[in-house]
Amino acid sequence: MLNLKSKEWEILQFTPPLIGLSTHQRYFDNSNQTSHGVIGQEFDNVAVIVDPYFNYDKNGDLTYSGDSYYPANKMLFQNMTRTRNQLKILILNNPVILDRCLTLLGVSRPFHPKVQSFLVAL
Repeated sequence: MLNLKSKEWEILQFTPPLIGLSTHQRYFDNSNQTSHGVIGQEFDNVAVIVDPYFNYDKNGDLTYSGDSYYPANKMLFQNMTRTRNQLKILILNNPVILDRCLTLLGVSRPFHPKVQSFLVAL
């Protein structure tokens, strides 16, 4: 993620709770802006993290099974809609979400050269 930051990407992360911890705080970096801090703002290049706790329910709606004080699926939407030009979705250890994204892009495995996937063990 430091490489993205040095290339003028705004890495938006979920707002942590005031008290206690949430699952997504393991990726937290105090130098990045949070969902609540960017309401009403836009950025040319935005990067967001989709971790292993995102999934789909039986109706196909995006859900989050990790601990989060604020609704993580809504914060993800908030962060993604701050993008003016380019959006990078960093998918961490989540093949279900990766496959859905590739399907939406019309790409199948093996990966198209423009699609980058990083499955990171944390």
